[in-house]
Amino acid sequence: MTTRTIGFGLLMLSAMALAFAGCGRAVEDIGPVAAINLDTGETKTFGSKSTVPPGWAPCSDPTCGTFPSVPCQNLGKNVCTKNPNCRLKKLWCSGASCVEPGGTPGGSGGSTPPDNGGADTPPGDGSNPPSPGCPPPTPPKCEYACIPKLPLECNEVKDATKCSTRTDCEWGPAVCPAMACAPGHPCPPCLPTCQKKAPSKCEDLGQAQCGQRADCSWNPQPCPMMCAQGAPGCTCPSFCRAKKPDGCPSIPSPPPGYCADGTLTPRYDAKKCVIGFDCKKTCPAIPMMYPECKDGKVEPTYSADGCLTGYKCVKTVTPCDKLAKEYSATVIKAKSCNSKSMLAVMQCTVSVPNRLACACTTYINDLNQTAVATLKKLKAQWDAQKCGLGMACPAVACLAPQGAKCAAGQNGAPDSCIDNRP
Repeated sequence: MTTRTIGFGLLMLSAMALAFAGCGRAVEDIGPVAAINLDTGETKTFGSKSTVPPGWAPCSDPTCGTFPSVPCQNLGKNVCTKNPNCRLKKLWCSGASCVEPGGTPGGSGGSTPPDNGGADTPPGDGSNPPSPGCPPPTPPKCEYACIPKLPLECNEVKDATKCSTRTDCEWGPAVCPAMACAPGHPCPPCLPTCQKKAPSKCEDLGQAQCGQRADCSWNPQPCPMMCAQGAPGCTCPSFCRAKKPDGCPSIPSPPPGYCADGTLTPRYDAKKCVIGFDCKKTCPAIPMMYPECKDGKVEPTYSADGCLTGYKCVKTVTPCDKLAKEYSATVIKAKSCNSKSMLAVMQCTVSVPNRLACACTTYINDLNQTAVATLKKLKAQWDAQKCGLGMACPAVACLAPQGAKCAAGQNGAPDSCIDNRP
């Protein structure tokens, strides 16, 4: 093999190695690329598209003259208007204002920006020069959002005719702000505005409106025989309901007078089929009077119809309360004995506290080993949690019993250790 042949082979191997090395990157990812910062609008060149960091978007040309295709909501205030399909929407502003001696407000501050027909302008444009007699106004601090340029939102449409042509909008009275006006300056009139139309439930529509909705249908209910024959005071209620899907059962209407003192509403299953009707009673108003509740919490009480009837104090059960209750129940088990046994006098010989809080002495049967072990465990938990610390007990001395005896139970009750009186 000649030297020229060996050199050509090495050259081919190098070319193949370079080809394989470039297989992991797309052809268009090789080479520098211009990108724009989606918050500040800064442009910068990166080594390739894969090296463009988050918050930046690659441009299709080296000068970023054509804005990249990015959703408006991902753009910051400084770069939003560079996208021809986006615009800034002023959310709210806060600033200072003054009132001139004659009662005329001056300055450009305030909680509500001036109406400019939906074209929101960032602060600092000089459109509201300060009035004479007022100090230079503090520039208002405004919050903005980047949104698509079209279509306008309902509250940005200022013309009633244009508002009425929108299927998602309606022209209606505005909600007047409950705020005091400047002294000597009349409040601005509360004029109607264009508002987003809230979809009504089928059940809230009349027969004419129900027929205009594709998702609703007017349902005349089957009449009972007595109503169909014209019985006095008998009516056959019909109402608008959401169209039921295929396979829904036919549900008869409630009888007349079923919900005379309440509101009748249909009940649906997971398939949106009507499976019944609920009657929500009109509840009477009750005074807001709460009971005194030191050791618990106040909870409402309701009638069978679901109406609020008042309030009650529910005692809060603490871990110490649970220990004391369980200990008292275990003492009864530990006192169990057999009065007919030959060793009856030897059964009730062990003294223990009769309760955990403000305890005296009582006798139990130590043959009840499980109950005796439980008493010891509960007493240890009571002491570890310092449950009795600071507890005020009655100023009455305990009279220690002089032993105990196993007595037969009365009326079918089990035998039990009875303390001997001192």
